[in-house]
Amino acid sequence: PETRHWMHRWCVEKNDGNLALMPPMLLGTGLQPTVSNVFKIAAQKYSSNKCMGVRRITMQHIEGKKQYWQKGAYAWRTYEQIYSDVEAAAKGLFQLAGIGEKRLQSKQVVAAIMAETSQEWMISAQA
Repeated sequence: PETRHWMHRWCVEKNDGNLALMPPMLLGTGLQPTVSNVFKIAAQKYSSNKCMGVRRITMQHIEGKKQYWQKGAYAWRTYEQIYSDVEAAAKGLFQLAGIGEKRLQSKQVVAAIMAETSQEWMISAQA
């Protein structure tokens, strides 16, 4: 397939110069090569491993136009916990007016969620 002018070295060294059309973790599963399917398999395979970490801001100091933060230790959540939240968010999106009906009719549906970069944003992006 057409691609950018550069290619990851894995494609050249391990895949005869071809793009990875099927992520290795999906081989033999019968699943389509989508981001959601890769995350589903990763959540099953690494369920108890750390997936996302958040550092809470413990102190904020402003000097003129500059802001300084002091952050605490990472609070980690597992793949299983994050995948559970992704599934819940996807079910919530599916319940929005018109979304579920169009998806059941195999029509394309576009929904946008605007948010600052955060753990919650990443979860909604996966949904």
